[in-house]
Amino acid sequence: MHYPKLGFICPECKTVPKKVFLDLYHKGYGRVKIYSDKQGQALDTYSRALSLQETITTEIRNKTFNPANYIKKEQRLFWCSTLLDEMLADRIGSIAPSNKAGYKRMVETEKTFFGTKNVKDIINYDIVQFDRHLQEKGYNGNGGYKNANTRKKILDHFRSFINYCIVDRQIPGIIMPKFPELDITVPVIHWLNMKDQQDIFNDHVPDRHKPIFAFLLIYGCRPGEARAMRCKDVDLANDCFTISSTFSGKVYREKKRKGRGSKPTVKPIHDDIREYIEDRVRNNHPEAWLFPHPFTGDAYGQNTIDKLWAKIRTKAGIPAHVRFYDATRHSRASQEANKGVPNHTIQELLGHSTDQMTKRYTHVEVETQRVILKQYTLKRDCVPRLSLLEIPQNKQ
Repeated sequence: MHYPKLGFICPECKTVPKKVFLDLYHKGYGRVKIYSDKQGQALDTYSRALSLQETITTEIRNKTFNPANYIKKEQRLFWCSTLLDEMLADRIGSIAPSNKAGYKRMVETEKTFFGTKNVKDIINYDIVQFDRHLQEKGYNGNGGYKNANTRKKILDHFRSFINYCIVDRQIPGIIMPKFPELDITVPVIHWLNMKDQQDIFNDHVPDRHKPIFAFLLIYGCRPGEARAMRCKDVDLANDCFTISSTFSGKVYREKKRKGRGSKPTVKPIHDDIREYIEDRVRNNHPEAWLFPHPFTGDAYGQNTIDKLWAKIRTKAGIPAHVRFYDATRHSRASQEANKGVPNHTIQELLGHSTDQMTKRYTHVEVETQRVILKQYTLKRDCVPRLSLLEIPQNKQ
């Protein structure tokens, strides 16, 4: 029996049904039975079904009703959790190995909050609530992300997910929600002047490790790029070399520099390291590492570099918060900026991503870099040839 205010009641056992469905006819789908709402919540009460009926009636009047939004099998296609998994599968192959764990963690954090929510139904308030969730809960209940920089990174990733659904998947009916503007703390850049670097290099860097340290101090490139340099990357005839590969953790990534769209960058050979590079290239196979570890002959590991820097920093009295990245890459950029060198030239010097127009003038930029690099020197010592170094018994 049906009671308008109470729903359906069995006249014999006096119980109400545990499941209710809406039965309707649609021109494109034919007869449609709807057992749940857009979020996948089952119609387990008469009042819930009645509420959904009113929602669908409004959609029909506004000509926005689509049965696919209520058919569970098709609903899953638009769940945030489903689409986040699909985006992860599409993109994980192009993500640097050292970044994959963090990327997966962001995806899991977003899936935990948005779950079966239809991506078409995301509104501004959902993003506000998500940011609040990040602050209070974080990942796996870790107590929340209090750092606004971390939350911004996750929110930016979720924005890219919405864009993926709109552009890559071309899902109709999605509106990009507004994302909050967080008060981001600008990190303090720690750097050393040239005199400090000279003292560290000449007084505290062991001779057997000076080639790769000199390269990083002079050019300010990323440690992974220096570790990945091979003899074939050097063009002695034109007095230059190309940085085109890198290490991501322990994985060698040929022709893949860090940064989306990063192109190979050409550098002139600096006088302070010329003797070592020429000797290494002329006397070794093109595939040989340009800067092999003196004991193993293999490429340096990042942990090895970090441990070496920790010892050097301690001996030199450098504060613990000054990372090796600060002492090399950040320091070179800061030194040139303080000299008034244009940002564009600093970008070329450090191998930052640039636009296509800039790349058309690579040969000009190499000569510009050559002038800048001549003003930098580790002059107190010549960078030694690796082949001439005597390896002591006590390895460092």
